[in-house]
Amino acid sequence: MDGGSLIRSDEVVTPRFRAACIDCPAARVGCFKSCVSDGVTACRFVKATISARASLPRTWAAQYAFALVRRGVLVRTRPATRGQDVAIDCAGTGSLVPWAPDAPQIGFAATELLVCLFPREGLIETLARDPSAANDVIEGLGAALNRVERYAEARGQRSAESRVVATLSVLADTLSPPVRRQRLPATFQQRDLAALADVRRASVLRLPGKLEREG
Repeated sequence: MDGGSLIRSDEVVTPRFRAACIDCPAARVGCFKSCVSDGVTACRFVKATISARASLPRTWAAQYAFALVRRGVLVRTRPATRGQDVAIDCAGTGSLVPWAPDAPQIGFAATELLVCLFPREGLIETLARDPSAANDVIEGLGAALNRVERYAEARGQRSAESRVVATLSVLADTLSPPVRRQRLPATFQQRDLAALADVRRASVLRLPGKLEREG
């Protein structure tokens, strides 16, 4: 993150099962085993890349039920009643990100982003045929809801500094399942942390020095 990291280095994750792609996010977490390619069967997911800072295509909402983040960081947003859009969620490698088919917007790529998208067409048949995949969807939705609730709780802290600290804790716990992350991606920007915490960027800039002074 520009200005120095507030959280330290990440852990190496051993895939839960073998997949054709060595960095398969489903294999990383241990979900949707029947839906990914093992080198013989075809993968049900559709790969897509998005440049850093670019908005996610609005057409994705109608075409795809959810995404698994393969590399990078995705920030979910929703329109505000006035002013700038509101950042409500932040998802990194291994995270499931759902959205409604009529969502007016999804969010943006906070860094260079690679995702695996699951088409809406055929989703119900896949879940009916494979109960384990249905369970994976339920668990993924639960994890996504937990992230959104924790970010909302962090934004509810009284002071700007406590909001930033609480938001950093959520990022560490949830950004890269199944491990607790120790370092933010180098390209993750302070303005994104400020948006998630609902504070001015100056509050993020002041925090490292304040923490150092307070020991």
